[in-house]
Amino acid sequence: NKLKFNFVFKADEVVVEGDDKVKLEYARLKIKIDPTAMPRIFDLTVGAGVQKGADMEGIYEFKGDELKICVKVFGKDRPTEFTSPDGASIVLMVLKRADK
Repeated sequence: NKLKFNFVFKADEVVVEGDDKVKLEYARLKIKIDPTAMPRIFDLTVGAGVQKGADMEGIYEFKGDELKICVKVFGKDRPTEFTSPDGASIVLMVLKRADK
């Protein structure tokens, strides 16, 4: 599925804008990154929305103006590669920097 929405990063917080369904579930996220791990890892805690209080683990990669993230939505098994197998509750997203 391709959805169109924005992540607005401010320090350690991410605000979701755009898609109302995504925003309803995950309106605000707290993010903690570890750029020293390979692959690079992050932890998310949902701060507002239906999923408030949920914790998620993922991996990320920067390339130019793209941020690729892969996150396990349910469960505590951090993904180890950038794939989203059917039925695995793993989401793969490629975010592109918006023009200012």
